[in-house]
Amino acid sequence: MKKTHFTSIGKLFGLILISVLLSSVAKAQAPASNIKGPVIAYLSDGNITLTSEIATTVNNPTVVYSFSHNTSGASIVSQGAFVYDQSAETGTSKVIINPGSSKGNFVVNLNVTDANGTSESSKSVSVLSTNGSH
Repeated sequence: MKKTHFTSIGKLFGLILISVLLSSVAKAQAPASNIKGPVIAYLSDGNITLTSEIATTVNNPTVVYSFSHNTSGASIVSQGAFVYDQSAETGTSKVIINPGSSKGNFVVNLNVTDANGTSESSKSVSVLSTNGSH
């Protein structure tokens, strides 16, 4: 059977179509995170809770909280389990922090790592002695 010009064009078109389809497949994204919670903590009020919203395509990322600055003596009391919503590709993580024993401030850092990369976020909290509304 003799090859025609149209057969070669058809093969070329097929290769181009496959290439376009493969290049349009969504690439996996590194996680993204945001820490929500109070920006002021009062020594008289005790512990505070920070909630982190994490966008990820992985249901079990590594979630690590730490301090990069801490003049109040703040400490991490506990960290809750990562709760994942697969349909939304997001999850939440909560951390309970004791603001410390003296006025000052702290910066809590969140490091999220999954198979697609790493995300870092932070939140600064000022620590005051008493809440004036008490």
